[in-house]
Amino acid sequence: MLIQFGSTDFTLGRGDMRTTIRLFFLLVLGLAAWPAGAGEVIGNTYVGERFGYIELTAPDGKWEITDKEKGATNDMAGMIAHFKLKDAISGWRADVNILGFKKIEDAITVDFVMNTMRTEWAAQGGETEAIETGRIAGKKVFFYDKRLNVKGIAMKGRDIYLEGGKAVFVVHMIVRADVYPQTLQLLEELVAGAKY
Repeated sequence: MLIQFGSTDFTLGRGDMRTTIRLFFLLVLGLAAWPAGAGEVIGNTYVGERFGYIELTAPDGKWEITDKEKGATNDMAGMIAHFKLKDAISGWRADVNILGFKKIEDAITVDFVMNTMRTEWAAQGGETEAIETGRIAGKKVFFYDKRLNVKGIAMKGRDIYLEGGKAVFVVHMIVRADVYPQTLQLLEELVAGAKY
């Protein structure tokens, strides 16, 4: 078999061809085992795959999107994306953080993640309301509102739990209580088109 690279020709015999095929298969297997890469921002859409597939699109480009998977130090849990509102509401530019937790049967489940997040919020002096359920694209989601007082400023937020096949994603927002109604509407628009 003749292989040409630029102006150099290589001729492989039958034994060399087997070696080449073996090396090719080893390369393919090596690439398949490569750790999940960073997410990416394509226009107004964030696509992540580190813990499981998730896609969030910022309606009308209202949010600045930053991929956080690049800096992840493990393949089990962490922040995967950050959305920051482009236009301030009463001087406040809301932040939304997206966290990912790789599911492990009977250990890391949506209930485990939700209970852990609620416990940690309470440990910081925050309060959470009752867990509610809803649907996004036909899939059941869990959410609750939460409150916290930071240096005399009343804060209010919402955590939304999206359970995918391989991961639990948490969409986390906390803002000044007076801008919560407007930012909640924008958060719901952001999450409404989620694919996971």
